[in-house]
This record gives sequence, C-alpha cells and structure tokens, in this order.
Amino acid sequence: MKLLTYAIIALFTILVLGCTKKNPSDVKKNNLAIIPTLETLQNDDDIIWIGEVYIDCSPNFDTYLNKDELEKVGYKDKSTYKLLKYQLSNLDSEKEYKYNNSLINKVLSNLDNLVCYKDDNLTDTYTEDELKKINSSIDTIITFDPETWAEIVQVVVNDLNPEDIKFFRTKQLLYYSKKEMMFKTKVLAIAPMQAIWKSNHIKSQFLRHEALFWLKPNVLTETPSLNHESITWATRIYRNFSLDSVEVIKGDKSFGDVLEIMMEGFRQNAGKVHVANAYDKDGNEMFEAEEIQYLGKSVDTIITFDPVDFEEIVQVVVNELEGDDIKNLRLMQDWIWNEDTKEISIVYLGFKPIIDRLDENGNFLNSGPMFTRRVGRDSQ
Repeated sequence: MKLLTYAIIALFTILVLGCTKKNPSDVKKNNLAIIPTLETLQNDDDIIWIGEVYIDCSPNFDTYLNKDELEKVGYKDKSTYKLLKYQLSNLDSEKEYKYNNSLINKVLSNLDNLVCYKDDNLTDTYTEDELKKINSSIDTIITFDPETWAEIVQVVVNDLNPEDIKFFRTKQLLYYSKKEMMFKTKVLAIAPMQAIWKSNHIKSQFLRHEALFWLKPNVLTETPSLNHESITWATRIYRNFSLDSVEVIKGDKSFGDVLEIMMEGFRQNAGKVHVANAYDKDGNEMFEAEEIQYLGKSVDTIITFDPVDFEEIVQVVVNELEGDDIKNLRLMQDWIWNEDTKEISIVYLGFKPIIDRLDENGNFLNSGPMFTRRVGRDSQ
C-alpha cells in the first residue's frame, strides 16, 4: 500500500512539474549571464570595434503608413515594424484595444511598478511624487484680448496624452566580433519621448522632444516563446540610422574598415556563413556560397573603339563596394512587454547595411539593404 501511495505522489509531482509554464523572465535570467558588459567588451581582443549611438525607435508607427503623423514631430528616418503578438483581456472591448495597443500605454499605466531614471546613465531615480508630475502635460496656450488685442499666455496642466509620444529613444552599444563576423548591439537604456507643442487659437506648433524618463530594459539573446500568457505585446522593429551618429569608444578603424574585414571573412567562410538575400525582410533566404564571393561586386562590360582603325574594344571592369560607401545601417530587434513582471525586453536579431543604388550612368536610383545578417545562424 505504501509503495502504491509513493508511486501516486511521484506521478503527481511529475505531472505538476511537466505542466508548469516557464515564465519568460526565467529566460531573461539565463540570457543575462552570457550578455557581455561594456568592461568585458573593452577587454575582449575579439571585439575590435565598439561604438555608442542613440537611435529613435517607433514600435507602433511606420514611416510609410504614418508618414505625416511622424513628420509632424520631426521623425523622418525609415522605420517599420511587424506586430508579433497582441493579447486582449477583454475580447469584446474595442475601447481596450484602441487604448492598450501601444507600448507607451502599457508603460504609463504601470509607472508604480517601474524604476524610472532621470538620465541615460541610469543613476538617479524619480520619486513617486515626481512621477505623478511627469504623468501630466503642460500646454502653453496663446490667445488675444478681444478689445485690446493684447497677447494672453495661459499655462494649462492636463493628463499626459499618450498620442504625444510616437517613439522611444534608445542608448545602444554597437560592436563587432571578428570571430563571429557580426555586428551586435546591446540596448543600455530607453526613454519615451514626448512631443512639446506651442498652441495658439489657430494651430499648434511642434517645438521639441523631451525624454519623460529613462528605463533599463531586459536584454535577451533570443526571443522567448510568445505563447506564454504573460507576454501580452511583442513587435519586431526594422530601424535605419546614420553611421555618422555613432561615437567610437574602442578601436582605431572606421566602420567602413570593419565592414571590409567582415566581407573578407564572408568570402573565406562562404560555405558556413549565413548571409541572407536583401529582399528577405527577416533574413531567412540564404545566399549561395558562390553568390557570397561576389557580394559587393558588380561586373560591367565597357565597349570602346580604337581611334585608328575603329575596331571594337571590349573591357570587363569589376567594381567593388568599399566599406566607407555604407552610410546607414538597419537594425532588427524584437521588443516584448511582460504583463506579469511589467518589463520591456529587447532581443537583437541582426542588421542590414544600406547602400545607394545607381544606374549605368552613376545617377542615384534608390537606397536599400545590401544583405541581411542574422545572429546565431552560421554553420559550425
């Protein structure tokens, strides 16, 4: 009888453990151990270049679909996103979807559970009373006295309007691993950026952006299962930024020099390296080894004539892209909101160098990605 009792208890224990869902925050703890600190990167000989950069990311707006809306607040660089998950608690509430379908609403409605910092170095934190003031907006309204036409300036305090926040500013490390032939990023801090307006009786004029506060995101090396009920929102961001905005903090090479080192590494490891077609948005469709050998090169046939006998002269010219020709980079990141832990997690997926495309006469046609490079997909 005792043996039967022990067997039932053991079976029950196995069933309970087997049915326990793993919270995505557990994945965070496992990943944090292998994400390098700045000091580790500085001392790692494999990391030959590090830069620091501020990149504005819009997880709920698209520069193609929301162009006018974004340009009103000075956001003009290319940014697109793909919604990966949005989970409603009330399927019958259209109001809930409209209100909660953005990351900023989730952040603002959970300020009591977040540690909010005053600067991007994440040193001083805001007090509860200070956060209450932050969660309001101050508008300057200019009107005129109808009799004297004297200007009247009124300062009105309203609840913070989430619609005034179109993007988050991120502080990121961009670094290069020679062994992995890979540019990587680590997001150090993020801040919702509020649009400040000057209003009069006719129209509103955009003045500037201000960071409401800074947050420290969880940085994961892989996207956790989005099936977990605690993850209520997730989106994939594709974001261009200018390489001129990067401040180099390690290495004496330019970004272009490092890019050429990477391209040479691709050619030497063409059978192993995962370099994907530029037009595959998520970087799944690999180039063949032979295609990688000619990546960044174009072959032109130039026909001229001998000035004496007018014989046709055919010349084959190989044009090779130089690293310094790359002026912009597109990052791919997954942004995730965990409703249980009230945390933002960011996963770096890869990058796309952006090139200018020219016609046969050297005239600019358009710009676009040269290839897509994903993290962790190379053959061993």
